[in-house]
Amino acid sequence: MKSAVPFEDSNSFGHSCVPCVPIRCRRHTTQVRAGYLWRDSNHPRHYRPQKSVAGISSNLHRPPLGRPFYYLFPNATAEDTARLLADYRQAYLARRHASTEVYPGVAEALSKLRGRKSTATTKGTPTTKAVLEQFGLISFFDHVQGTDGFPAKPNPDVVFKALEALGAQREDCLFVGDSASDMQAAKRAGVRSCAVTYGYGDADELARWQPDYVIGDLRELLPEPL
Repeated sequence: MKSAVPFEDSNSFGHSCVPCVPIRCRRHTTQVRAGYLWRDSNHPRHYRPQKSVAGISSNLHRPPLGRPFYYLFPNATAEDTARLLADYRQAYLARRHASTEVYPGVAEALSKLRGRKSTATTKGTPTTKAVLEQFGLISFFDHVQGTDGFPAKPNPDVVFKALEALGAQREDCLFVGDSASDMQAAKRAGVRSCAVTYGYGDADELARWQPDYVIGDLRELLPEPL
């Protein structure tokens, strides 16, 4: 597991949370997951482990975050799941992310990373587009791919959909994410993976899937100046 990405070599790197995103530059495509592009200061996924909410340690409510409804409620009927999703999506967009902010360096990195980019996220495509538009990030992406009616990560389907939309090859892709399911999806899709050390992912869980690279700031993906 390496702490730097091989993009300083402009002959081998093209170059991208999320929220993932394929970016193509020269011969390489990077995949970025939108989930690590922003943080919600009121969301449990961004609390430090020692903090608690209503007397409940965040260690208890962090693990399910980012999981699709059918993982959280395996015994729910199709009708129940559809209702929960509809209620969630309405509330999610209505709150307008009042307590959400973009992670430091994300806008700068996305604006400077060369090549094509796409999301590959568990969120639905309309929801992902709405969030990216609100924070002024959508112009940095050539394609926005959400999980729309097919298996979610850690299944690789959304990665394949994003690669297909870009016309990119898996060997030219770097998948950047902040969760174990991102790393699993990358391995199953046959693409290289890059874990970020911020976001809601657990460091031990990320390491378990042996990402190819680990970074602490999205700007570490930028090539070194000549």
